[in-house]
Amino acid sequence: MTALPDMMSIQWLPYHSVHAVSMDVWIFVSMVFYAWVVQRNVRKIGSLCRHLSGFRDLARNKNPEGTKNPRRFWNFSFLALSVVNVSWFLYMLWIHAGWRFPFGGSHDTHTGCNYLLSVCAAYAVAFYLVKGLVVPVFAHVFDESRFGVFIWRMGLSYDFLLSVFTFPCLMVSLYADGFLQAVFFWTTVVLFSLFFVIKVLKAVIVGRCYSRFSYLHIFIYFCALEILLALSLWQIVFCL
Repeated sequence: MTALPDMMSIQWLPYHSVHAVSMDVWIFVSMVFYAWVVQRNVRKIGSLCRHLSGFRDLARNKNPEGTKNPRRFWNFSFLALSVVNVSWFLYMLWIHAGWRFPFGGSHDTHTGCNYLLSVCAAYAVAFYLVKGLVVPVFAHVFDESRFGVFIWRMGLSYDFLLSVFTFPCLMVSLYADGFLQAVFFWTTVVLFSLFFVIKVLKAVIVGRCYSRFSYLHIFIYFCALEILLALSLWQIVFCL
């Protein structure tokens, strides 16, 4: 008869859902995909690195010499790796910042959270999907087809190159702890900021050759496309 009072005195802890797939599986799949894409585009990566600070037109670059990959393949692989990289970056941003989940539910992030990773991936897909729709619409409305192609290809090329450099840092930070994790995470943040500044300068300086708009108009348009769109989707997806 003494069991009932003992059971009533137990302090029950909130239940955390057990994820069907371990985070190590998603990390492994992402690393294999990263290695495959980099191996298939190694010459293109070298070309992008050589032209990073030259402010030359990346939109005119064709496929690397001696490769049999069609142009459509490297466009898709660039986009896919960028989505994967942004997804893991947002995931680590949530973990590092210690934000609370605004979309309901109680989730344990210490051993990995599939739900949070899926939301971050949905945000990354939505961002590139909306941007891929906005750029052609803008180019058609303002009769700026060459400028629209340049903006899309330039942005995608630099996002891919950013992924090549930052993805290993994100993977190390996932398994690191304490000071080492903070170092790799903030290194990733610095690289994201640096590449964003380079993309803005590239869009304004080189993009002026493809558009009849002024430097100021191109700057405002690019910042609205990259910043305002990202913030709007952030409010919709994460409710922050």
